[in-house]
Amino acid sequence: MNIRQWLSPKIFFLGILIGFSICIILGIIVSRHDKLHHFTRFFYGIQPQQQFFPTNFELLNTALHKVNKNKILVLIGGSSIFKGVGQNKNELWSLRLQKLLGDRFSVLNYAIDSATLPDFGGVAFRILKNHYHKIIFVSTCQVGGPASVDGQPIFNYLFWDGYYHHLFNFEKSEKKNILNIRKQEFKTAGGLETHIASFMDSLFFFKPLWTWVGYHSFFTVWNDLSYDHPFQARKDAQDSIIDFKSIQKDQKNNPISFQLGIDFINRIVDGSVDMIQYSLRIKPGMAEREKQTLDQAFPRSFRQNILCVVTNENPDHLAQVSAKIQLENKYLLQYTHKLLIDLGYNAIQIGDDFVANDFLDARHFAKSGGEKTADAVALQVKKIAKNLYYL
Repeated sequence: MNIRQWLSPKIFFLGILIGFSICIILGIIVSRHDKLHHFTRFFYGIQPQQQFFPTNFELLNTALHKVNKNKILVLIGGSSIFKGVGQNKNELWSLRLQKLLGDRFSVLNYAIDSATLPDFGGVAFRILKNHYHKIIFVSTCQVGGPASVDGQPIFNYLFWDGYYHHLFNFEKSEKKNILNIRKQEFKTAGGLETHIASFMDSLFFFKPLWTWVGYHSFFTVWNDLSYDHPFQARKDAQDSIIDFKSIQKDQKNNPISFQLGIDFINRIVDGSVDMIQYSLRIKPGMAEREKQTLDQAFPRSFRQNILCVVTNENPDHLAQVSAKIQLENKYLLQYTHKLLIDLGYNAIQIGDDFVANDFLDARHFAKSGGEKTADAVALQVKKIAKNLYYL
C-alpha cells in the first residue's frame, strides 16, 4: 500500500473512528476502577477551584476501596469548615471522629471549600446510599445555601453527571422539581453547556478518561499551585503542612483580616434577620427560600440518615459587632437549627462554648476546635446509628 492509499479519506476516517472507540472503551474501564490514592480529604490541589473536577466514579470507587460495606459509613460533607481548614492532615477533626466512633464505623471526609448541604458531598451521599446499607451523612448547614438541589455552579456538574449516568435513585416526590430545574437551566448558556456535556459523557465516558489522565499522568490546564511544573499530575499534589498557629496569630493582629471576618458576620445577619420593635424574625423572603432549599435538598426518607451541624463564629469577632448583630446572629443560628429539625433532619448547634483559640479565623476551627467538633458529632452519630438500628 503506497502513501496515497494510506492518506485516503476512508483510511483517515477509519483511523478516527478506531481511536474514538478506543477512548470510549478506556473511559468505561477507568470509570469502574479509578480512585484517589492515599485519600484523606479534598485539599486545594484536587478540587474544582484548581480546575480538577473529580468524577462521581472517583468518589464512588474511592469509598468502595477504603470502606468495607459491613461497616457504618460516616460520610462528611459540607464546606471548608468540615474539610478542616485550620488543621493539618495529621490532626484533622475527622481523624479524631474516627477514633471516637471506633472500628464499627468508617469515616470518609468529602467536605470541600464553599460547598453547602446538597453540594459535592451531598451528591456522593446520594450515590453511596445505593451501595452502603449503613450510612450516615454529616454536613455543615449554614444559612444561605443554593436555591437548587443541584447546588452551586462550580459543583453542579457532579449532580448532572450522576443524573445522566443514572447513578441516583430519585424518589417520586423529587422528580418533578428536578425536571423543572433541568428545563430552566436549558435556557441559560452555562446551564445548557453543563447538560450537553453531562449527557454526552453518559454516552462516551470522556470525563472519566480525561480526569484519569490528569490525575495519574499529566495535567494541561494551568493553575497557580504548579506554575513551576505546569503539567504535573494531580496525584503528585501535596496536602502541605502549614504553620496554622502563626496564621492564627496573624489573623488576630492583622486589622484587615480581622475586619473581613466581622464584615462577613454583619453581611450574613443583615441579609437574613429583621428586628422590629425589639422582636426578631427571619426576613420573609429569606425564610421561605431557606425552607424551600432545605426541603428540596433531600427527600424525607433520606433525612433520618443526615446530621446537619450549625456552627457558631469566633467569639473574638462576635465581640466586635454591635449588640444588635450579636442578638440577631444568635437568633439566626437557633432558627436554622429549629428549621432543620422541623424538616426532619437530625441537627445540632455547636460553637457556643468555644473560645477564640479554637478558631483559625472568623469561622474555621483550629486543632482544638476540631477536637471539640469531633466530640459533639461523635455523640450524635452514635445516637443516629442506634435509631437506625445499625448498632
